[in-house]
Amino acid sequence: MAMQYHSALVALQARQGAEHGVMILLQMVVVAGFIGEATAVKIDPAVLGELESALNAALERGQATDEWFLDAQAHDLCAALLAEHERQLRVTPLATLQEVLARVKRFAGGERFGSSRG
Repeated sequence: MAMQYHSALVALQARQGAEHGVMILLQMVVVAGFIGEATAVKIDPAVLGELESALNAALERGQATDEWFLDAQAHDLCAALLAEHERQLRVTPLATLQEVLARVKRFAGGERFGSSRG
């Protein structure tokens, strides 16, 4: 997962990104938040919200103009989250990661946020 996040961030920084890259980074925000909820490796929800807003703005701009990039502030915030998320991935038990990924799939499928039923 981390390699996809790094690749997407580098491409967007070089203004060579695509919609898929922004979506991958939005996925990182969700996964990082879910891991934080499931473990002691918390990430400030305000930071996650700020980054989600910046990525959604980049998504809307890209869809309207076909220019896929992040502004400097969004890039720096995303890079900082990526570094912290890599730490999360290193210290989170595999079983917890599997639960988080199942939750992400349910979330992506439109199930209510936080629902444990599949």
